[in-house]
Amino acid sequence: MDLKPLHNHFLFQFVNDTTTGMISSRNRGQIIIANPEMMEQGKYARWAKVLAVGDDVKDFGVGDIVLIEPGKWTIGFPHGDQRYWKSDDRWVLAIGDESMAFDY
Repeated sequence: MDLKPLHNHFLFQFVNDTTTGMISSRNRGQIIIANPEMMEQGKYARWAKVLAVGDDVKDFGVGDIVLIEPGKWTIGFPHGDQRYWKSDDRWVLAIGDESMAFDY
């Protein structure tokens, strides 16, 4: 990635996809499960994969999976053929691992 966030900011992509305004998740078989009760994306904390970190981010790094406080991210922006979001390290509630990419 050729983008570098400043200070304590980080760039990420959500672990769970957003499909037609609903947060959706994938199980281990890669079946997409839409969650209609989650219509408002900023109402719930969401897991994200960290893609770039600013110099002041100390608790996690590129490749980590983090849980971000509800609504504490940008609206997202396109770069190349991907979409990215930005947040601040103070809004991270937990650090997980790759298993967070799947709902059971």
